[in-house]
Amino acid sequence: MVMRTATTRGIAVLNRVCNAAWMETNANNTEAPLPLLSTREAAKLLGLSVSTLTKYRVRERGPSYIKIGKRILYTAPDLEAWVMANRHSIF
Repeated sequence: MVMRTATTRGIAVLNRVCNAAWMETNANNTEAPLPLLSTREAAKLLGLSVSTLTKYRVRERGPSYIKIGKRILYTAPDLEAWVMANRHSIF
């Protein structure tokens, strides 16, 4: 049995609630709901430290985020959009 911390349980609950709300509002849509990523998960996905991602957020330089209570959550499309917006070409 895998032990889950209060934070991971909370995020799992938020995902279920958000997914249920998404399903209600998008009943005719066949796309899957977007999973919510914690700051730790988002930082790992981006290859950044948690503190760097937090500093980017505080300085309003980071990806779009969702704040629910004290929790900061990200969606994968928001992370991808932020990465693409910060892409620079050599030419």
